[in-house]
Amino acid sequence: MNYEVKFSAIGKAKGMAFLAIILCWLIIPLIIWICYCISVSSESVTISADKIVWRKGILNKTERISALTGILGVSVSQTFGGKIFNYGDVHLNAIGRHSDVNFEGVKDPYTLRTFLNKKIVNSNNTQQIITE
Repeated sequence: MNYEVKFSAIGKAKGMAFLAIILCWLIIPLIIWICYCISVSSESVTISADKIVWRKGILNKTERISALTGILGVSVSQTFGGKIFNYGDVHLNAIGRHSDVNFEGVKDPYTLRTFLNKKIVNSNNTQQIITE
């Protein structure tokens, strides 16, 4: 069972580009905003049972694969704007070196948290994974 993470352009930009378009009415911020939305929509993260796969890019494609040995905790932070537009940041605390993962500007962050909560290891499995 896999879960594909979708990102919100408003959430990733923290609303600043949207505010610039509303206040400035210039064509250049609009073009920048459109390019930014296209680049954000080309970014995806797939979470499977044992790995996290990050894919990014339209012309220059990048793929990063990280092992997912066990999850200790998941937290969600959401601003007022995030509640209105349904985006937020998800912080994943996993087992291993460099294991903290932050997903910024995720669409529907509570669904991702629910999915990741199913993968949280109990205290007996944590001790076994750490000693291996």
